[in-house]
Amino acid sequence: AHMFFGAEMAMLLGLLVRYIAGQGTVPFMKLLRCLLFVEIWVEPDNAMCPAESVWLIAVILSLQLIHALALQFVVARVASMSRMGSNPCNPLLFLGTAFWLCAALPQICLAFGNGGAWLWRGQATPTWFWPAALAGDFALGACVGAASRIRKPG
Repeated sequence: AHMFFGAEMAMLLGLLVRYIAGQGTVPFMKLLRCLLFVEIWVEPDNAMCPAESVWLIAVILSLQLIHALALQFVVARVASMSRMGSNPCNPLLFLGTAFWLCAALPQICLAFGNGGAWLWRGQATPTWFWPAALAGDFALGACVGAASRIRKPG
């Protein structure tokens, strides 16, 4: 909760600094979408909120909600299946690899489509900054966390 309140305060202070510097104001609906952390979902290419780094807070908020509602259940089920087998981490390894492919495959395909060159801004925005594009990375982290609880080091 503190992180979200801090991000909102940073946006309001950023809005004040913009006004004092003579850069004008932000349209009300855009400011409202920024304060509700939905601007990055609506306009990922142009999600310039008064404090630009709040896109990460919006991503974390949405992915934590997804984790609480769905991912936690899926990973817990796979982890309970893992405890029954001879190698407890195999199902989690498979699930984690699938999540990694969901996260990395679009970027790899776009890079090969560019002739091996790295992504340009228009391609990087939906694959790096859009919250749904980071769900695979977040899910991979949940799988690794579950595997670390099953298999203790040493």
